[in-house]
Parts: sequence; C-alpha cells; structure tokens
Amino acid sequence: MDTKKVLSALGALAQESRLAVFRLLVQAGPEGMAATKISEHLGVPSSSLSFHLKEMAHADLVTSRQESRFVIYSANFKTMTGLVHFLTENCCDGTPCVPVYIPAGPLNVLFLCTGNSARSIMAEAMLNTLGRGQFRAYSAGSHPIGAINPFAYEQIKNLKYPLGDLRSKRWDEFAVPGAPHMDFIITLCDDAAGEDCPRWPGHPVTAHWGFQDPAAFEGTDAEKQRVFAKVSREIKNRLDIFSILPFEKLSRIAIKQELDQIGAPRVPSPLPQQATITTKNTRRADKVHTVLFLCTGNSARSIMAEALVTILGKGRFKGFSAGSKPGGKVNPFAIEQIKNFDPAYPTSEMRSKSWDEFARPDAPHMDFIITVCDNAAAETCPYWPGHPATAHWGFEDPAAVKGSDEAKRAAFKQIFNEITHRVRAFVALPMASMDDDAIRQATQKIGGISV
Repeated sequence: MDTKKVLSALGALAQESRLAVFRLLVQAGPEGMAATKISEHLGVPSSSLSFHLKEMAHADLVTSRQESRFVIYSANFKTMTGLVHFLTENCCDGTPCVPVYIPAGPLNVLFLCTGNSARSIMAEAMLNTLGRGQFRAYSAGSHPIGAINPFAYEQIKNLKYPLGDLRSKRWDEFAVPGAPHMDFIITLCDDAAGEDCPRWPGHPVTAHWGFQDPAAFEGTDAEKQRVFAKVSREIKNRLDIFSILPFEKLSRIAIKQELDQIGAPRVPSPLPQQATITTKNTRRADKVHTVLFLCTGNSARSIMAEALVTILGKGRFKGFSAGSKPGGKVNPFAIEQIKNFDPAYPTSEMRSKSWDEFARPDAPHMDFIITVCDNAAAETCPYWPGHPATAHWGFEDPAAVKGSDEAKRAAFKQIFNEITHRVRAFVALPMASMDDDAIRQATQKIGGISV
C-alpha cells in the first residue's frame, strides 16, 4: 500500500462519525450492513451518513453492493489490512501483528445449495473423504427436495464414502441450539447465495463457489453422467486447494480472501500485496518464484511441468526442468500437449539437460525443487544453492507407454492433466502470507492430492 493511499485512508478516518461507521462495518464482517441499520445503530442522520460513506468509498475504505432493494455497505478489508501492514511493518522483530486463525480440532464446513441433492452432497462426501481428518463436512439446502440425486450417488460411490451417512435436509438444522458450530459456510449455487440465510452460531467464514447445476441438465443417462462427472471434478479441484491452505498461518481476513479467490471463475491468485503481512520469513507478493522440476530423462513430465508452472503462474512463477540422466531430446508428445494448452508458449527453447547445470555457482537460485518421478526422488541430488523447498509429486511415465501414436497421445494427455491439477493448486497458494515452513508443508501436501 503506497503512502498516498495510506494518507487518504487516515484522512477519511480522522472524523468521529466516519471512524465509528468504519469500526461498525469491521465488526459486521464481510456480510456488511444496510445504510438504514448503520444510521439506526449510530444515530447518524441519513443525509450525513450518505456523505460519510461517499468519503470513505473515495478512500477505498468501504465497498457497496445491491441486495434486493437495499444497498449493503462493507468494510474494505484489503485496505484495512494494508493499512495495518503499512503501520506495523517490521514491528516486533518481524512477528505478524494481525492474529492468525487457530482452529481447535477438525474444521467444520457446511456446504449449501437449494435442493441439497447433488452439488452440496458431493462436496460433503468429497471433503470428508479427502480431508484426511482435518475437516468435518456437512451439507444442507434452503428448500431440500428430500432425496439424493442417483447420479450424485454414482459419483460418491467412486469415493467409497458410506452412502448411509448422507441425506437431503434443511439448513435450519444447523442454526438451532446444540447444532455443531461451523468454521466455514460455502454456498455452491447462485440461488442459495442470494437467499436470506439463518443466523449461524459462531460467526463462520462465508464464501460462494458457483457450479453448474447438474441435476437441471436434460439429456440421456450417459450425457447426465458426463455432466455430473464434470461438476464433480470441478468441486474436487476447489476442495484440493481449500484443503492445503495453511489456516493456522493466516488471519481470518486472509482466509476469507482466499476462499473468495477459490470461488472465482479463473485460477485463484495470491493475496494482493497490500493485504499481506511481511515478516523476515515471508515472501513478498511481487516476487517471481523459481521452480525446478526434476525427472530422470527430462524429456516428458518435467518438461510439461516447467511449461505449466510458467503459464499458470502468470508472471509470478518461472519454471525450469532438468534430469539426473537426461536423454538429450524432448518427447514430441510432451511438446504437443503444451502447444494444445498454450500455442504461444516458446517450446522451441525447451531442451533436455542435466541437473548439474543448476548446481553451479552462477546458476539461478531455486525457490522450489520438485521431483516428478520416483527414480529421481530416490537419487542423490546435487547441492542446491539457497536451500530451496523440496517436494515430490509422483506421476506415471507416459513415455513408457507402448503401442500406437493414439495410445501414447492418450497417456501424455492424462499425465498432462494430472500435472495441471497439481500446478494449479501450487500457484494458488497464498505464499505472501505464509512462512517458509508453511510453504514447504503445503507444497509437499500437493504431492498427496489424488488426481
């Protein structure tokens, strides 16, 4: 956050009524408040309040959105956190001044949809299966139909999740005394996101991840199966990113921002620089992270990973690759997959090379070293300058497939998609808000994501 924006924010808050309004909106959280409620709560005339809100909006301290016939105002937490960061940078010998969210035991997550028959049911089963005990997932609906869609059942069976634990139910069950307190409430359909929800005990973090309604699709059973499988994969992609977030290292505001980014239509991006906390152990949001992918022959998997992290990193990551026993030639099926994904990527510059090139004194220092084949992971590596974070993401070797070009092309496409899935989760990590240990642990956890 630059000095000009800081002065604008402080100037806007240097007035008693505006300061009171901003503190009230911070207390209200991301849900915000209508202007009439703010006026009633603080006793500020509506005409004066309108002027104050305009001044605060000009300083980027508040945001507004239309809900039905009301305008809802919320504190701009990005600006607030940026202001705190600016005022406390290098305070306390680099210790973060914004408290982190410290969960006690498994995190409770409630997925909401209108009918609670498909998307929310699949998300509940999926997170309980893939969460490795870190999460306890639930689901409910605003107008549950009382039955689970059979095509959703089919997707859940593939997870080997106990179907008897699932049922279609109203969200009111989770708003009554004695109900489990939720840490997160996530809506999966636009209808549920736009409805008036019950008042949830415990002030959970809320987010919206919109997905197509597979139950609304009309077609043959085979076509319906494909649509359900597609939506199931999309839900899993987001849950994979959600499950590796270092909640114990992030503030509540940062977690909210990350959940919103996961729900964004495109690949989630890291926290904006003004919303991060910089300590002596954290990475700046404007840093370009260097990643070296290693394999034995450096002809296929590591080559595809090098390209993908550079493409999906969008200027924040630079990929490299090498091999312990390079074959000296890049597999043409690997190049074909990269070109299909991004025709503009400069594949002519890619080459198969020894990992010794990156252990020389004049070699670029790596932030990450990731092995993508079991052979390379088991070998004795060179000494890497700079003590990079290391991880192993194992993939089958598509170059080992024998047969026709069609069979080889299908094998390369499968592995390319698997690498893409893990790289997307990797570049979505909020590294600017994580210390070295958290980044290392999250990168290693990505290697355990089922693909």
